[in-house]
Amino acid sequence: MKRFSIILLILIFSGSLFAQDENPLEQEQWEAIRDKFAVDAIKLLAKLDTLNGKIDSLKTVLDYANNFNCEEELYKAVGTTKDEVSRFRSKFEYTESRIYKKEGTPQDARNMYFDEITASKLRCLPEFRDRYKAMNIALTDMGGNEKVITETQTDSLTYLVTEGDNLGMIAEKIYGSADQWRKIWKANKDGVANSDELTDLYMSKIINPDKIYPGQILHIPSK
Repeated sequence: MKRFSIILLILIFSGSLFAQDENPLEQEQWEAIRDKFAVDAIKLLAKLDTLNGKIDSLKTVLDYANNFNCEEELYKAVGTTKDEVSRFRSKFEYTESRIYKKEGTPQDARNMYFDEITASKLRCLPEFRDRYKAMNIALTDMGGNEKVITETQTDSLTYLVTEGDNLGMIAEKIYGSADQWRKIWKANKDGVANSDELTDLYMSKIINPDKIYPGQILHIPSK
C-alpha cells in the first residue's frame, strides 16, 4: 500500500507539471512519460528494499558481534566447559610450581599431574600452550637429578585437592585401594601441607574425613 501511494504521488506530481506547460504534450506522449516515471519509481523502491535488507543483515551481524563470547566459543570448540578448565588450571599451576621449584622427583611431577596434563587437549588452549612447552623442557632438565624415594623422603609427597575429589578417590589413585583413605586422613587431620596459607580452620586441616576442599594440598604418606 505504501509503495502504491508513492507511485500515485509521483504520477499526480508529473501530471500537474505537464498540465502547467504552455505547450501541453499529446496524450500518448504524456502517457509514455508517466509510465517511465512509474517504472523508475518501482525500480527505486526495489533498490530501497535491497538496501533495507542489507541494513537488517548488518544489524544482525553487529548484534552477534556484540554478544559473542570468545571464551565460551573457544571452550565449545575444544569440547570442554569453564568448570573443567578451572579444574585443569588448578592442576596445571600446581604441577608447574613444583617443577620450577624442583620439589620432589620428575616421577612425582608426572604423577601429580604432568602425565594427565599431557594427555589432555586442554593444554593446547592459548592460556596453557606455551607454558606447557616450557614446563616440559624444565621437567626434562630435572631428569638427570632423579631422586630415590625413601621412607624419610615420602613426607614431602603431596596432592592438590580439586573439585569432586574425596579421600577414597585419592587413595585409589595413589595406593590402588580406596580403603587406604584413613592413612591420608591421619596424615592431614592436624594440618594439611599448605595450612599456613589457609586462614579457614576447616580448610587448614581435615577435621571431617568426608569433607575436603579444593585448594588443600594433602600430605601423602608412603605406600
